[in-house]
Amino acid sequence: MKYKHKKYILKIFKILAITLLAIFLVIAFYIFFSGPKLPENTDEIVKKVISSELPEFIKGKADYIRSGDLKIWYESITPADTNRGTILLFMGISNDALAWPQSFIDKLVTSGYQVVRYDYRGTGLSDWVENWKEKPYSLADLANDAKIIMDSLKIKSANLVGVSMGGMVAQEFAINFPDRTLSLTSIMSSGNIIDEKLPRYPKK
Repeated sequence: MKYKHKKYILKIFKILAITLLAIFLVIAFYIFFSGPKLPENTDEIVKKVISSELPEFIKGKADYIRSGDLKIWYESITPADTNRGTILLFMGISNDALAWPQSFIDKLVTSGYQVVRYDYRGTGLSDWVENWKEKPYSLADLANDAKIIMDSLKIKSANLVGVSMGGMVAQEFAINFPDRTLSLTSIMSSGNIIDEKLPRYPKK
């Protein structure tokens, strides 16, 4: 009986193995043969792209300011003609300042605004914090870094534009430095979403 039982289990394993192999082959066939066909001159296109010049990501004045023990990277882009004021950009979490679309920045500069963007501490070209769990920093710290950048550039006040977490940093800036804030645009952002005082949707 034990021998028949083992033989039955081995038979099941064989069936499973054959089934998995068949599924793998079908998936592999689909991936390699059902996708779009590359053009005949693919190699030439790749060589041309590799040998071409990289797009210009930094168009303004790029520099560092020191905030405490950290160096914070920023870029300031000034319009060629009249200056209608300054727009300070705050990017969202897990992104650096270069994530702002260049077309978006170009339109602001063309409209006559000085545009300033910067990398949060621990992001991009700014200093990364070692043992950040032991030395945590807050949204207010990120906002204060922006204020120091404004001081360095001798900017008295700015229009704030923040996206996602950047909107939260911009709110901290506006709260802590109201005299340096002309306007606040918060894009797909919020305040403290875990604040228990905020109204909740009723449960169905």
